[in-house]
Amino acid sequence: MKKKSLIGVVLLGLSLQSYSIDLDLESAMNMAIQGNPDMRVKKLEIEKNELGETIAKKALLPNIGVSLGYDFIEDEDSKSVSTSIPIYTGGVLTNNIKLAKLNNKVGLSELEILKLDIREQVISKYFQILNLQKRLEIGGIVIETLEKQKQRLESLFNGIKLIPKSELLKVESDLLAAQASKFRDEKAMEIATYDMKILLGIDISEELILREFKYENIDVDSYDLESDIMIALANGNRADIEKLRMEIAERELDIARADFKPTVSLSASYNLDGYDLSGYEKVSDDEWRVSLSASWELFSWGSSIDNMNRSKKSLKQANIEMNKGLDQLSVEIRGRYNEMQTLYMEAETEEKKLDMSKENLRIDTMRYDSGMISSLDYLDSVNRLKDSEEMFYLLQRQLVLARVEYENLLK
Repeated sequence: MKKKSLIGVVLLGLSLQSYSIDLDLESAMNMAIQGNPDMRVKKLEIEKNELGETIAKKALLPNIGVSLGYDFIEDEDSKSVSTSIPIYTGGVLTNNIKLAKLNNKVGLSELEILKLDIREQVISKYFQILNLQKRLEIGGIVIETLEKQKQRLESLFNGIKLIPKSELLKVESDLLAAQASKFRDEKAMEIATYDMKILLGIDISEELILREFKYENIDVDSYDLESDIMIALANGNRADIEKLRMEIAERELDIARADFKPTVSLSASYNLDGYDLSGYEKVSDDEWRVSLSASWELFSWGSSIDNMNRSKKSLKQANIEMNKGLDQLSVEIRGRYNEMQTLYMEAETEEKKLDMSKENLRIDTMRYDSGMISSLDYLDSVNRLKDSEEMFYLLQRQLVLARVEYENLLK
């Protein structure tokens, strides 16, 4: 019994053990693309679109049905097996297949756009967490420094009272404010980490570690703007969506025109009236029937013409929107390129400011410990470092977003 209990405890301990997930920014984005709940829902929608294409194709295949009937007046029953296959429908069935294919292509293009949106969310949350980590790190140093100062002032005040009590109270007040600020950052960090785990599609109980990001790894000079614009307009998802919408409008116009064409179908049936419902043979013989039927609309108060004219206007509308969308795509690529170049230079500048703020805080901490500056001056130096850290992460986040958006506009 003791051995079994010991084994049970070990197994329980292993089951409760949590494994940490250590990610850099690129790995986090890739993980989100695979496990994000919105991505999984979109992929299921694409699978449904693929089934819609299959259903449209199966409409070309023959249908088989069985019919049973009973005439109470004649006291007779009727039974038959029939099949029918469409020969010509004025293009309705074939255009429905084309339309289903186009909807499937649109879904795939929308999936790529959703990937970009998820990447943007991951990038934003990633740098928010990194910034909060830095704030907590600085907050811990500030609290430690203020506690030392408080102890030093308490010794002076309780000893020979070389300082007024207000100076001690001021440090205690600053210490409480620093602790409250750190508590707020801890809670913000907790929520941001939960949000990131949901984006990544992992359990919120998992430990998540995010690595520091180096903006220098982005080579902004490797992009060729004019060449990239040509690639995006020829093969990009955004361009494809604009062209697909135009093609969808063309298919809808073809379907509207089908109202003016005849429909032809072939059907065959096997009459089972030679047997009653109980299975006993009757007098009449079995009978095969094969028929070819055609129908053509002659008059519908002009509704078919109105429907076709509306489809024509929709086609013109789609053509205008396609040209506008392609022009906007070209402008967006230029804008992202310029923004990427600018943000890289701004990140370089802010990094220098950050190094200067760190050095100033290091010096001010020593001066504050020595009583050479007031707590107001010391905390002002701390706030300048926090602001510089926040701005540096903001610029890096915007730079990565600009790069991802630029590259996705080309795909």
